[in-house]
Amino acid sequence: MNECIAAEHASPIYQHKPGGALRIFFFKLCKFLREAPVMMIFVFDGPNQPSFKHGRQIDTKTVPEWSNICKTIIEAFGFHWNQVVSQSMAPGEAEAELAIMSYYNAIDAVLTSDSDCLVFGAQCVLRRYAPKPQSDRYLLYSIDAIENTAEVSLSRGGLLLVALLSKGDYSDGLPGCGIRIATSLARGGFGDQILHAFDRLEGFKLDTELKVITNSIQTELFSNSRGHLGSSHPSLASKFTYDYISCKKIAQYLNPVISTGSSSSSKSRIPTWIEKEPIIPQIAQFCMGSLNWTSNVLEKKLEKILWPGVVLRTLISVRLF
Repeated sequence: MNECIAAEHASPIYQHKPGGALRIFFFKLCKFLREAPVMMIFVFDGPNQPSFKHGRQIDTKTVPEWSNICKTIIEAFGFHWNQVVSQSMAPGEAEAELAIMSYYNAIDAVLTSDSDCLVFGAQCVLRRYAPKPQSDRYLLYSIDAIENTAEVSLSRGGLLLVALLSKGDYSDGLPGCGIRIATSLARGGFGDQILHAFDRLEGFKLDTELKVITNSIQTELFSNSRGHLGSSHPSLASKFTYDYISCKKIAQYLNPVISTGSSSSSKSRIPTWIEKEPIIPQIAQFCMGSLNWTSNVLEKKLEKILWPGVVLRTLISVRLF
């Protein structure tokens, strides 16, 4: 929905049409219905999401005014929204909730513009190839390909280090350290060391180990002894401190708030979903109430953008059941 809001603000065309961002969201759902024979599960951010993200404060207490309307229209299309906690939200960040679903193969892929989803644990991520809302092209990233393709060769620990150093959702990054340098350090194994330490240690022992890793990264920036950096970076080494890989920052990626609780019970508590057919009267009600379509406009529009998807979903449901 955030992409729809951004598209509305970016284009004066949408600003003068009824529905605004909801109009864009409706047409996206129509396209999914007729062109993507998949079951869509939408997850909303919850009240316990981090209050500071992208370098600014986030209002985590106010439920967006479009939230309930979105849920209604999602259901009308036969899709699902997250029902694992009250208010149909993830308790924290939606991407973290989707990532754990992906990790346990409850869903096949996560469709998001947030690459941090891979750091959260998602196994397969789809990202729009072009930023335009009408784009049909997506790029697929799998954690297996990212780790085992020689040109990339980044583990989850490596991705974590890149997020921490080159500016991610929860970190401004090390000034002057871009993707290339962060990736080179990750290939040196420092991200895996951080991940291993976080998995097996806690409290004072974890802080101590992270400070040892901090010293190792500083030394590598000075010397390039592992040969991945191309050259030494003494200025970055002098600026790099423990704060950039602190336990608090790491925990936001590796231990986010999710509805399934502890990892040992996560898989059994993830819900399952069944295929549903669209509810035409509810879709028509939305179009007339929120988009101001008359009966004549409704008939013409739905024939073009909705009926092909309805037929496809009906055939799928018959095939499945």
